[in-house]
Amino acid sequence: MASFYGLYTTGNFRNLTLDSDKSVVFDFFGDHAWRVTLLDKPQFRFPVARLTEPAGVHRRFGFTRHFAVAAARRAA
Repeated sequence: MASFYGLYTTGNFRNLTLDSDKSVVFDFFGDHAWRVTLLDKPQFRFPVARLTEPAGVHRRFGFTRHFAVAAARRAA
C-alpha cells in the first residue's frame, strides 16, 4: 500500500492510461505524471520514504515493495 499526499495539497485523479501490461500512468497532484509499475517479485526497499520514494508518496514501514512509484515532471 502507498498513499499519495502533501500538506495543503488537493488531488484530482485524471488522465489514467495503461502504459504496459504492468504499468499505469495518471495525474493526481502537482505537475507530475505518476507511474505505478507492478514488480515481478518483491523488491528490497530502504524503509525511509524520503530516500526511496518520490515526494508525496508515503508507505508503511517495511523492507519490501511489490510495486514501484515514479513521478516525472510534465513539460510546461
